[in-house]
Amino acid sequence: MDQGNTIRLSSWIQLVVLGIIWGSSFILIKKALTGLTPVQLASLRIGIACLAFSPFIIINRRKVDWENWHKYLFVGLTTTGIPSFCFAFAQTHVGSGTAGILNSLTPIFTLIISVLFFHARFEWGKLIGVCIGFLGAGLLVYNSGADSGSSNIWYTLLIFLATLCYGFNANAVKNFFPSTSSVMVSAVAFMLVGFPALVYLVVSGDLFSLVTNPVVYPALMWGDFSPSCARLWPM
Repeated sequence: MDQGNTIRLSSWIQLVVLGIIWGSSFILIKKALTGLTPVQLASLRIGIACLAFSPFIIINRRKVDWENWHKYLFVGLTTTGIPSFCFAFAQTHVGSGTAGILNSLTPIFTLIISVLFFHARFEWGKLIGVCIGFLGAGLLVYNSGADSGSSNIWYTLLIFLATLCYGFNANAVKNFFPSTSSVMVSAVAFMLVGFPALVYLVVSGDLFSLVTNPVVYPALMWGDFSPSCARLWPM
């Protein structure tokens, strides 16, 4: 922010780019599920992000406060470890549009968690906004179940869980790492959750089957074009 509370053009550009990346991810997840199982898709997204960040970790390993590994792990689990699997399973029964709309619950949960767990100041205006948001989300969930069967509600709840994780994540990053660069937090967090995902793919044999099956390649391209690291975009 510049003096006078004016918003810089670069901030608007970053916001638009982030919106495109994050918003398109729900469509790309749906496309990727045509050739990948939810577990394969989520594991690949997390694992590839881990590999992308690995050079940064190697170069800056001495700068990482490894004593706070549990805080980095919490950030990793709430930013991508749990949500990636939630969205992958949910979108086997929930449309990408519904998933994207329900993802807007993130700021609502962020506000609630900040007040309940991080002692943020309570404001009535924000409470009204939260109530309206929950009402709209509830109607959306009800309509989703009515259109395609009540089983959809259970898959929709997975998206609620994902956005709840996002709410914890936003507050955790702000409170746990106030002076640490977002890139550093992202790199360590993705390494801690991405490495186990890569190990799973190798040990389970899924990685070999994915590499040798040409039908998977288009789905793999779609699934991994939607970067999980958008959650930690350095604004």
